[in-house]
Amino acid sequence: MVDGETSTVRLVHFTLQEYLSRSGIFPGAHKALKQACLTYLNYGQVKGLPANNVSNLGDMPLLEYSSLYWGGHAKIELSDQGNSLAFELLNRYDNHISATSLLNQIHRCNFSQLTHHLFTGLHCASYFGIDEVVASLIETKGCDINRRDCLGFTTLMWAASRGIKEC
Repeated sequence: MVDGETSTVRLVHFTLQEYLSRSGIFPGAHKALKQACLTYLNYGQVKGLPANNVSNLGDMPLLEYSSLYWGGHAKIELSDQGNSLAFELLNRYDNHISATSLLNQIHRCNFSQLTHHLFTGLHCASYFGIDEVVASLIETKGCDINRRDCLGFTTLMWAASRGIKEC
Protein backbone atom coordinates (compact mmCIF):
# COMPACT_ATOMS: atom_id res chain seq x y z
CA MET A 1 0.00 0.00 0.00
CA VAL A 2 1.11 3.59 -0.55
CA ASP A 3 0.98 6.20 2.19
CA GLY A 4 -0.52 9.22 0.43
CA GLU A 5 1.07 11.79 2.74
CA THR A 6 4.65 10.55 2.56
CA SER A 7 4.52 8.59 -0.74
CA THR A 8 6.04 5.67 1.14
CA VAL A 9 5.36 2.16 -0.13
CA ARG A 10 4.74 -0.38 2.62
CA LEU A 11 3.81 -4.03 2.60
CA VAL A 12 0.26 -4.74 3.69
CA HIS A 13 1.24 -7.23 6.39
CA PHE A 14 4.46 -8.25 8.17
CA THR A 15 4.03 -11.91 7.14
CA LEU A 16 4.32 -10.86 3.51
CA GLN A 17 7.63 -9.17 4.32
CA GLU A 18 8.84 -12.35 6.03
CA TYR A 19 7.87 -14.42 2.99
CA LEU A 20 9.53 -12.05 0.52
CA SER A 21 12.69 -11.92 2.67
CA ARG A 22 13.35 -15.64 2.28
CA SER A 23 16.36 -16.39 0.15
CA GLY A 24 15.62 -17.85 -3.24
CA ILE A 25 12.20 -16.23 -3.66
CA PHE A 26 13.49 -13.68 -6.18
CA PRO A 27 16.76 -14.93 -7.66
CA GLY A 28 18.77 -12.08 -9.12
CA ALA A 29 16.75 -9.40 -7.33
CA HIS A 30 19.78 -7.52 -5.99
CA LYS A 31 21.43 -7.62 -9.41
CA ALA A 32 18.30 -6.18 -11.04
CA LEU A 33 17.91 -3.49 -8.37
CA LYS A 34 21.59 -2.52 -8.60
CA GLN A 35 21.39 -2.23 -12.38
CA ALA A 36 18.17 -0.20 -12.20
CA CYS A 37 19.67 2.20 -9.64
CA LEU A 38 22.93 2.63 -11.55
CA THR A 39 21.18 3.04 -14.89
CA TYR A 40 19.04 5.76 -13.36
CA LEU A 41 22.04 7.53 -11.78
CA ASN A 42 23.90 7.39 -15.12
CA TYR A 43 20.91 8.74 -17.03
CA GLY A 44 21.70 12.02 -18.83
CA GLN A 45 19.10 14.12 -17.03
CA VAL A 46 20.27 12.92 -13.61
CA LYS A 47 23.94 13.47 -14.53
CA GLY A 48 23.00 16.99 -15.60
CA LEU A 49 21.55 17.96 -12.22
CA PRO A 50 23.76 20.37 -10.29
CA ALA A 51 25.49 18.55 -7.45
CA ASN A 52 24.92 21.43 -5.04
CA ASN A 53 21.18 21.85 -5.74
CA VAL A 54 19.57 19.39 -3.34
CA SER A 55 16.78 21.61 -2.07
CA ASN A 56 13.98 19.43 -3.39
CA LEU A 57 15.42 15.91 -3.23
CA GLY A 58 12.28 14.86 -1.36
CA ASP A 59 10.54 15.22 -4.70
CA MET A 60 12.97 12.69 -6.18
CA PRO A 61 12.62 9.51 -4.08
CA LEU A 62 14.27 7.31 -6.72
CA LEU A 63 17.37 9.52 -6.62
CA GLU A 64 17.50 9.24 -2.83
CA TYR A 65 16.96 5.46 -2.91
CA SER A 66 19.42 4.85 -5.72
CA SER A 67 22.11 7.01 -4.10
CA LEU A 68 21.82 5.26 -0.74
CA TYR A 69 21.23 1.64 -1.76
CA TRP A 70 22.86 0.83 -5.11
CA GLY A 71 26.06 -0.14 -3.33
CA GLY A 72 24.31 -2.49 -0.92
CA HIS A 73 22.71 -4.33 -3.82
CA ALA A 74 26.05 -4.38 -5.67
CA LYS A 75 27.88 -5.84 -2.67
CA ILE A 76 25.39 -8.71 -2.42
CA GLU A 77 25.28 -9.60 -6.11
CA LEU A 78 28.18 -8.48 -8.31
CA SER A 79 28.16 -8.68 -12.10
CA ASP A 80 30.31 -7.41 -14.96
CA GLN A 81 27.51 -5.23 -16.33
CA GLY A 82 26.86 -3.78 -12.86
CA ASN A 83 30.56 -3.10 -12.38
CA SER A 84 30.75 -1.18 -15.66
CA LEU A 85 27.71 0.90 -14.63
CA ALA A 86 29.33 1.53 -11.25
CA PHE A 87 32.58 2.66 -12.89
CA GLU A 88 30.64 4.98 -15.18
CA LEU A 89 29.07 6.63 -12.13
CA LEU A 90 32.13 6.61 -9.88
CA ASN A 91 34.48 8.05 -12.50
CA ARG A 92 32.66 11.38 -12.20
CA TYR A 93 31.16 10.90 -8.77
CA ASP A 94 32.81 13.90 -7.14
CA ASN A 95 30.55 16.20 -9.18
CA HIS A 96 27.38 14.07 -9.19
CA ILE A 97 24.19 14.87 -7.30
CA SER A 98 24.10 11.34 -5.88
CA ALA A 99 27.30 12.09 -3.89
CA THR A 100 25.55 15.00 -2.21
CA SER A 101 22.40 12.94 -1.72
CA LEU A 102 24.37 10.09 -0.13
CA LEU A 103 26.20 12.43 2.25
CA ASN A 104 22.93 14.15 3.20
CA GLN A 105 21.26 10.84 3.97
CA ILE A 106 24.22 9.41 5.89
CA HIS A 107 24.65 12.45 8.12
CA ARG A 108 21.09 13.82 8.02
CA CYS A 109 22.16 17.34 7.19
CA ASN A 110 22.56 19.54 4.13
CA PHE A 111 25.90 19.20 2.38
CA SER A 112 24.98 21.35 -0.59
CA GLN A 113 27.20 24.20 0.61
CA LEU A 114 30.24 22.00 1.35
CA THR A 115 32.88 21.10 -1.14
CA HIS A 116 31.11 17.81 -1.87
CA HIS A 117 33.36 17.34 -4.88
CA LEU A 118 36.01 16.01 -2.53
CA PHE A 119 33.81 12.93 -1.88
CA THR A 120 35.17 10.80 -4.71
CA GLY A 121 34.07 7.56 -6.30
CA LEU A 122 36.74 5.77 -4.28
CA HIS A 123 35.27 7.17 -1.06
CA CYS A 124 31.83 5.96 -2.16
CA ALA A 125 33.00 2.45 -3.10
CA SER A 126 34.83 2.24 0.24
CA TYR A 127 31.70 3.35 2.10
CA PHE A 128 29.73 0.52 0.47
CA GLY A 129 32.60 -1.95 0.92
CA ILE A 130 32.72 -3.10 -2.68
CA ASP A 131 36.32 -4.27 -2.62
CA GLU A 132 36.42 -5.30 -6.31
CA VAL A 133 35.45 -1.79 -7.35
CA VAL A 134 37.83 -0.20 -4.83
CA ALA A 135 40.73 -2.28 -6.17
CA SER A 136 39.86 -1.46 -9.77
CA LEU A 137 39.60 2.27 -9.10
CA ILE A 138 43.00 2.25 -7.42
CA GLU A 139 44.55 0.17 -10.20
CA THR A 140 43.00 1.82 -13.27
CA LYS A 141 42.68 5.42 -12.15
CA GLY A 142 45.53 5.57 -9.67
CA CYS A 143 43.20 6.95 -7.00
CA ASP A 144 44.86 8.21 -3.84
CA ILE A 145 43.66 6.10 -0.90
CA ASN A 146 44.88 8.73 1.56
CA ARG A 147 42.95 11.63 0.01
CA ARG A 148 40.56 13.18 2.50
CA ASP A 149 37.01 14.06 1.55
CA CYS A 150 34.93 17.09 2.55
CA LEU A 151 34.51 15.62 6.07
CA GLY A 152 38.20 14.82 6.48
CA PHE A 153 37.67 11.05 6.00
CA THR A 154 39.99 8.82 3.98
CA THR A 155 38.72 5.79 2.10
CA LEU A 156 39.91 3.50 4.88
CA MET A 157 38.04 5.58 7.44
CA TRP A 158 34.80 5.21 5.44
CA ALA A 159 35.23 1.43 5.23
CA ALA A 160 36.10 1.18 8.93
CA SER A 161 33.12 3.33 9.95
CA ARG A 162 30.88 0.68 8.41
CA GLY A 163 32.80 -2.26 9.89
CA ILE A 164 34.11 -3.35 6.51
CA LYS A 165 37.38 -5.27 6.66
CA GLU A 166 37.96 -6.13 2.98
CA CYS A 167 38.69 -2.62 1.65
